[in-house]
Amino acid sequence: MMRKFTFVLVFVSTAFLLAAQSEVDKRIVQSFSTKGISTIIVKIDGEIEFKTWKHPRVSVQTSLIPVNAKYRAVEILAETGDYDILTADGSDKMLLYDNPNAEYIYFKGERQTMDIKYTIHVPEGVRVIDVYRNNLLAYGSK
Repeated sequence: MMRKFTFVLVFVSTAFLLAAQSEVDKRIVQSFSTKGISTIIVKIDGEIEFKTWKHPRVSVQTSLIPVNAKYRAVEILAETGDYDILTADGSDKMLLYDNPNAEYIYFKGERQTMDIKYTIHVPEGVRVIDVYRNNLLAYGSK
């Protein structure tokens, strides 16, 4: 009987934590083709984690984490597209940049603040230039 109670308690706690975590941040995932691209220039101000993968696309996951913001406000703001990553292609280069107009956000008259974190998956063999951090990152070989 005690074992069953412990299992139920762990299950309910886990479900509660997962539900609470889904209220913690809002994620936006975007994907762009890298066909013909040898260099990706990243001009995104914020915390970025780069990862490689074997797909011919770059994927950007933007996490909006409320600091002094209501979750519903974050959800609505994410739906407006203000936090979408923008792209520009030129010859064999791709530029990824954030929206410069999304710095200060007000929702129902209150200023909303949040942390913004990015996870960027890039194809192996593509050169990445991180402009704000003056980094040249080479992933694999083509």
